[in-house]
Parts: sequence; C-alpha cells; structure tokens
Amino acid sequence: MSAAAHVRQLESGEFKIHSLEDHLSSVAKLAALLAAQINVGIASNSASGAWAELAGLWHDLGKYQPAFQKYIASASGMEAHIEAPGRVKHAIAGAIHAYLIAGHHAGLPDWLPDEAGGAALSQELKNERDTLAHALVGGIPDEIISANRALPKPPIRKAEEVHGWLRMLFSCLVDADFLDTEAFMDDSRTALRGGYADIPVLRTAYQRHMATHFASADTPVRRL
Repeated sequence: MSAAAHVRQLESGEFKIHSLEDHLSSVAKLAALLAAQINVGIASNSASGAWAELAGLWHDLGKYQPAFQKYIASASGMEAHIEAPGRVKHAIAGAIHAYLIAGHHAGLPDWLPDEAGGAALSQELKNERDTLAHALVGGIPDEIISANRALPKPPIRKAEEVHGWLRMLFSCLVDADFLDTEAFMDDSRTALRGGYADIPVLRTAYQRHMATHFASADTPVRRL
C-alpha cells in the first residue's frame, strides 16, 4: 500500500486513502500557481512560483515515516487494532523552506526562542536529521526527494522585503495544502468553490443598485 496523506471513511464504511505522493504533487502545483502572482516591488514573475512549488512538494515528507503511517491508520480507524503512538512530527525540510514547511500547520515560527522559552525554529531543526532519516526509511519516491533543483533568485531587491515575501509564500503553501486536503476529505465543500463574479461585475451591480436606491429618495442627507 502506498503511503497515505489522509484517510477518509465513506458512508459505506469503507476507507479511502489519499496517496501522499498525489497530495505532494497537487499541493506543489497549486502553491506554484498561487505564488506566481506575487509582486514584491517588481513585476510578477515565476521565481516565487518555483520556491512555492518545492515547498509544496516537500511540505509533508515527514508523513513517510513508518511511525506516522501507523499513526494515521490507527487515528482514522482504518486499522483500529493498532495502538497509535503519540503525535508524530511530519513537517520537515533548509532556511526559507524550513520556515514554510515547519509552520504550515501552526504558523510561521521564530528563529530564536523568546524570553518565555517559546518554540523556535533554530531549536526544532536540531532534531530534524533524525526525522528525515525515519522518513527516508519509509520510501520517499526518488522524483520527490531528488527534486533539489536550482532555484531562481528570489524576486526581492531589499532586505526588508524578505519577511513579506516569506509570508506570501507561506500563505500560498497553506492555502494549497488546505484546498487539496479539502478536495479529498469533503468534495461537497470543494464543489461550492469557484464561479464567483469578478470585481468589475460586482462594481457594476453595486453602482446600479445604488443609483436605483437613491434616484428619488428625498432624505435629509440628500438635501445636504
């Protein structure tokens, strides 16, 4: 059985598996599509799309860990006889991508811990070599783990633009992950998305409504 990203129980009682490889590929494509529209002080280009694509492709590599596959089978009820281990970390990855992947569920982490001892990425990464090693044991497909392609230069001109660009990439990854997961877990909700009128159409409808509404109204406000 291929590695599972998610498991859904159908009304028939049967379980449907969301292939992890399919999930990673779909999130990568959607994240790239969303990020290609990012503007950071310059015209939109494909650089952001390439960065987001790799983040999407790697965002759930930790789910290849045998411990996580055991966890998801038990927690979903698909294999209720398995004793589920505790929470298994699955967000693993380097530098910018580490920020995006490590935070794609809980939010962007700080690099350094705060005075209260809050979680920090610099501390989290100390343990991620073991996490990656465990994931590799689970059989990550070569076309995914070997996708360490040369990335284009980030589309930023000034250092202060980095944090904004990073947040935009993060948003693209989170949205892509959510939408692909929703499409598998609740396709009825996915069917409700799309088909919305664009801004020019909405503006025309609004102006028509307002013109009709105030055309003959004799109110104190209009008399002013």
